[in-house]
Amino acid sequence: MQIEVVTESNELARLETPWRSLLAQSDCDNPFLQWEWASAWWREYGTGHELAVLVARDGAAVIGIAPVFIECPAWPLGPRTIRFLGTGEVFSEYLSFIAAAADAERVTREFLAFLCGPWRDRWHLLRLSDMPASSAVLASAEEFCRANALGHHRVKSATCWSIRLASNWDAFLKGLSRNRREKVRRHLRDLSKHGFEASEVATRSELASAWESLKELHQKRWTQCGERGCFASPRFARFHEAVLGPFFERGMLSLCVLRAGDQAVAVSYCLRHRGVVSFYQAGIDPAWMHTRPGHILRAWELRRAIERGDRTYDFLGGDTEYKLQWATDHEETFEILASAPRAWARCQRRLATARRDLEDSVRTRVSAGAWNVLRRLKRTIATPFGWYPARPVPGTVAAHAAPRAGGALEPSEPSVLRAGS
Repeated sequence: MQIEVVTESNELARLETPWRSLLAQSDCDNPFLQWEWASAWWREYGTGHELAVLVARDGAAVIGIAPVFIECPAWPLGPRTIRFLGTGEVFSEYLSFIAAAADAERVTREFLAFLCGPWRDRWHLLRLSDMPASSAVLASAEEFCRANALGHHRVKSATCWSIRLASNWDAFLKGLSRNRREKVRRHLRDLSKHGFEASEVATRSELASAWESLKELHQKRWTQCGERGCFASPRFARFHEAVLGPFFERGMLSLCVLRAGDQAVAVSYCLRHRGVVSFYQAGIDPAWMHTRPGHILRAWELRRAIERGDRTYDFLGGDTEYKLQWATDHEETFEILASAPRAWARCQRRLATARRDLEDSVRTRVSAGAWNVLRRLKRTIATPFGWYPARPVPGTVAAHAAPRAGGALEPSEPSVLRAGS
């Protein structure tokens, strides 16, 4: 097996075909590992950092891809950190090295052996985040670190909550609790009661209009709540606009709109792939909040997913109340933090761990409001240097400062804003 390193954007573009083929053979085929997602992320967020996608070949065949880059420090003594493409404010889920299921463990070992061998002087920290607990790559990475005495630890990233969908709507309703079943039926009755119409985007012209409505409603709602909203970041907006078209053409985009006449009152942005609908983002007109349009749209959206034959509706990460009420399944994700086999790198890992422990300690000792102020101050200081925002903490008001996927559609259901709200 030979390991190559892709360091230029044009080389990344040439990987599109083998990337797609290999991902389709893997156990980790999801929207956040698609070539379009990774390459668009690099175009928007790669400035000041180094592309370092690892490619494993067996002869001419590509048998493994590590979609990573080197996060370069903003200060001279900071750590050079290897991270997955897609991290930062985009907050991707279910990240991994890409390989056929039968090759995943072997490819993971070879990638890490390369990083700790020929490339050991190029980096300080390895920070592989948002890997599902069931991932063979996660298990293999931990085993490699233990076997090679690499300083490392594993920490929880998030819990991703999901709903199992049934083969038909009646069967789905029967599987719900009586209380939840009555609420869903009421939401669908409210669809006609308030004169709403729901639809899923089906054409390019509809896509452009619905996307503008999503951004406008999302920002209107969160500005009214005193928060920035995801689309206050131009890079965040440009990134998603770059993937919308390709995902729409591939049938991987589900953008649903609830309208009162010609006016959009709620929009839901989901990624759809291999029978899984992943709720990523939403927008609601605050003026219509009394009708609970988010709940109405979600009930309609679930019925639409079942009609299409989808099998899972994934809320992605965040421990908000409505997810716990809806969910029938969950998947925990984890981060591996390891240091290169060098003294200074081990020191950097200890500093990173101490900083995390300090933040956890402060968070448990101050009020949610005070923690929110501290997070905003940190973001204000960090943004000019291009630092990545810290992960939001599930269940805290402070988490509103860092949007993340899979948030709530209604203010009565506080969102962690892991981008979706």
